[in-house]
Amino acid sequence: MRLRWHRRVGLSLALVFVFVVATGLLLNHAEDFELRSRVLKADWLHRWYGIQPKGSPVGYKVDDAWIIGLDGSVFINSRPVLDGMPLVGVVSTRNVVAVVSADVLALFAADGTLIERLSRESLPPGAIARVGLRGGARAVVIQAGEEVFEFSPDFLNWSPVRPSDADTVFWSVPLEPPADAVAAAIKAFRGEGLTMHRLVMDIHSGRFFGKAGVWFVDLSAFGLLFLALSGVWYAIAGRRNGQ
Repeated sequence: MRLRWHRRVGLSLALVFVFVVATGLLLNHAEDFELRSRVLKADWLHRWYGIQPKGSPVGYKVDDAWIIGLDGSVFINSRPVLDGMPLVGVVSTRNVVAVVSADVLALFAADGTLIERLSRESLPPGAIARVGLRGGARAVVIQAGEEVFEFSPDFLNWSPVRPSDADTVFWSVPLEPPADAVAAAIKAFRGEGLTMHRLVMDIHSGRFFGKAGVWFVDLSAFGLLFLALSGVWYAIAGRRNGQ
């Protein structure tokens, strides 16, 4: 009866033992197999790890540059410049690019260098719904709540725009960015990416399957320890009984 339970536990843990041994051997020879330099490209793996954007990209074209928003991150020509800032619109005036979200107005130079970031306390009351340009001076205008406001050239002051003048505003409209610009932004969103070494290590430890996977591997380790100790015990007991 005891040997039957020992055999059942061993068979149920055999597959786990194979995975642990195989991944352990791979990790032990990570340099030989170049696991750290092999970057995985499968989108489903990046989604599993949470390093794949969930929403659709939002694009704005300013001169020769593409400004793309991905899940709250903003990229200028695939270079990450802002985080936690879902795009509302982008306009360019007087060699300044204004990138706008509901609560932030960020000013960039033509080369993508951040000049200034105006947060909620420096902006008109209400969430920003859109941004545009007005008049021959191409003044930056935002709609916050139900009202429209115009910024001074130095962005230090703002004033309400009369309803009759609001019709002269050219509002920023998103465009569909080209595939290569989106691919470059997604690559920057992923950062260093997912390496084969991390994947094998997470499978080895069970972290690939979340907390439940870690607990499963831990319990399996206790099961293997039980097999080892009980196997030694049965061997000693059988020798004493002359079996």
